[in-house]
Amino acid sequence: MSGRIRLSAEELEQLSSKTNQRKQDVDEVIKDGTTAVTSRIWQSSSATSFENLWNRDKDLLKRLSDDLQSWSNHCKSQAPIARRVNEPFRT
Repeated sequence: MSGRIRLSAEELEQLSSKTNQRKQDVDEVIKDGTTAVTSRIWQSSSATSFENLWNRDKDLLKRLSDDLQSWSNHCKSQAPIARRVNEPFRT
């Protein structure tokens, strides 16, 4: 028995769409966090600490966003292949 999972083209397209939505959510967090850090009008040790943490976490979020985009693109590119390959299995 193979360890492979067979997904339909529709399932792959849906997964791509959902993954892309999560990527957009992460991008929105990055945008909001960057705005909070760059437009801050208050000065304190807490603000500086937050800025340092944000700069570290922003890089992690950017990598996550890139990975989500890659996964979304991969699922989307596999949908036409799944449509063709799964055709014999339709009842």
